[in-house]
Amino acid sequence: MSGIANDGAAVMVGSKSGIVTRLKALNPVILGTHCIAHRLALGSRTMWLSFDGAVQAVLKNYSSLVTVLMEDNTPKIVGLLKSITSVKFLYCTYFLSDVLAVLCRLSKCYQKNDIMFSNKSHY
Repeated sequence: MSGIANDGAAVMVGSKSGIVTRLKALNPVILGTHCIAHRLALGSRTMWLSFDGAVQAVLKNYSSLVTVLMEDNTPKIVGLLKSITSVKFLYCTYFLSDVLAVLCRLSKCYQKNDIMFSNKSHY
């Protein structure tokens, strides 16, 4: 194992007995990170389904968004434009698009009244 993404809860990241701390005791080079999807959901106080919609909207309208932002030279917009045109932003957005698509399908399945855990299905 080279890394672990977690929800940021104390039980996961606690400096004395958190899971990441325990794993680092076994493997000092392990990388512990707060899951980007969890961080964004916590920051926006949104649900997975609406979060997926927002990510899909950004991807669908990305070129228009960049074009509109390029028309404004205020420092905040220039900074925002620099952030959203970075490789890291695009990588994370496409990654989230892939992950959230699966999470949304799974979430919808778990919200059904007649869920059967014994049924085999591809989510």
